[in-house]
Order: sequence, then structure tokens, then C-alpha cells
Amino acid sequence: MENIKPLWQVRREHIMRVLSKTNGDLDRAGRILGISRGHLRRIMNEHRISWPSDQNNHAKPHNKTP
Repeated sequence: MENIKPLWQVRREHIMRVLSKTNGDLDRAGRILGISRGHLRRIMNEHRISWPSDQNNHAKPHNKTP
């Protein structure tokens, strides 16, 4: 079978890609993804995505694999 990823992995990678493109701006990332900042936070917790926020509501990647 082809390299087909499970949905959770595709979802996690996409969120991480959007966070990277927005330099960790959770508000902007949420708008791009079509979800609220709070919902994005819940998904990040669910997928163990840790992006420690700095003072400007931006975050930096902190890879944690499930």
C-alpha cells in the first residue's frame, strides 16, 4: 500500500505547518484553519503539540511526538 498516513497524523502535521507559517501566532493560525484560538489550543493539546508562547502571543516549535 502507498504511504497513507492516519488522519490524526495528517491533522497534526497540517496544524504544525500552519503554526510554522504564522510564526506561532495562534490567532492567525486559527483564522487560517477556520477555528477559534481556543479550539486550536484544544487540538494542540489532543495531539501533544507544544508551542511555548512568548510575550507577543506567538509561539516557537517544540516538537513532541505522540
